[in-house]
Amino acid sequence: MKRFTRIVIALLLIAITSIDAKPRCYVIRQIGPLEIMITADNNDNPEVYKLSEEVLRDWNTYHYVEGKKGRSAIVSDYASEVFFTQGDSLIREGWPEHHYALQHSAYCFSGNRLYGFGGYGYWNSKNILRYWSSEEGWIPILTLNNYPALVPGHNSILLIRDSVALVFGGETTDKRNPFLRNDLNLIQKVDLNNRSVQHLQINYALNQDNFLFENDSVAVFKVAGELLYFDLRELIIRVATITEEVDQVVKKFEKDVNYEEQLVEFMRSGTTFRLNEEREEAWGLIMLLVATAVLSFVILFIIRKAKTRSLNLVLGEKDIRMGANYYTFSPEEHKIMEFLKMNGSAVASDINDLFSSDLSLSHKNKLRSAAIKNINSQCRTVAGQKIGEIIKSRKAEKDSRMTEYYLDQDLFN
Repeated sequence: MKRFTRIVIALLLIAITSIDAKPRCYVIRQIGPLEIMITADNNDNPEVYKLSEEVLRDWNTYHYVEGKKGRSAIVSDYASEVFFTQGDSLIREGWPEHHYALQHSAYCFSGNRLYGFGGYGYWNSKNILRYWSSEEGWIPILTLNNYPALVPGHNSILLIRDSVALVFGGETTDKRNPFLRNDLNLIQKVDLNNRSVQHLQINYALNQDNFLFENDSVAVFKVAGELLYFDLRELIIRVATITEEVDQVVKKFEKDVNYEEQLVEFMRSGTTFRLNEEREEAWGLIMLLVATAVLSFVILFIIRKAKTRSLNLVLGEKDIRMGANYYTFSPEEHKIMEFLKMNGSAVASDINDLFSSDLSLSHKNKLRSAAIKNINSQCRTVAGQKIGEIIKSRKAEKDSRMTEYYLDQDLFN
């Protein structure tokens, strides 16, 4: 029985945590005047497409949108230009004149139509949600005035199911100071048939950096040690907590290639792993262990909070501590913290240079954003949520058009 319980727990944990192996980033490279190669991370079978005309572009500034039924697109972040796949060919539409409205937009296909939402330059709620027309480019979707206006944002996730568009989270930028950004803790629901709008408040910061995958009925995010499951039709949210102990156990097992199906089934019903007739007894034992762990965590949290109330943060070489609480930085986070300690501040390109030169610019930007957000989140946890951000941003002293990052030294005094 003891061995069986370990097997069940191991399978359960694999289904939850092996999601990190899912490729989310695509690299677009020009391998000839008329050929483009698209490669997914950890994919040994890149796809090669032929251009219908000779085109030279900086493909790091283009976003790959994968559709269904073989329909995909490459969308420019700086121009109203789209390349659609057609068999092994790429058909160019739109125009390449530069503008900056589309950076960090969200895209998806519904049927054969490409939809987009947001971007840095979309301040007007009447043109924030749009679809692509071969003749006219981006066409705004107008919503009804007697419903809430769409909130402009970037770095969101756009999904469409049954003529209903769902915009998950993202970030908003201050109109007076574009360097100030805030999380948009909101799901915006748009009925594309009657153009009605609903705002659904959530307590999570969701964006493209923590989006894991979606299928026909669900979307899954990973935020601050938790997995969030969204039923796209019923809009039901389920949460599963990932602890440090869980992470350590899973590292001993191989990753399961069918993690998506297992995860969805687990979070939907909690009865996926039916290995033999002992499953009910084993599942009851698992629930008892989970309840005990949660109770222990609450007790430890109260004790640690009382002990660390009068202590300051201590920044070590590879970790940060406050009383009995501590967090050990990942290798990428360690590099960022060491650079900031030695240099005082750093612009985005400085931090990007800390990552592998084999990565694309868009991949480096995602790694930088995710690392800084996680450092701030983990430090708040270590400090019992009594501090703000340990890595802050401001206008660069040498060039006010750029953002630089720096450590809040007041937290260590």
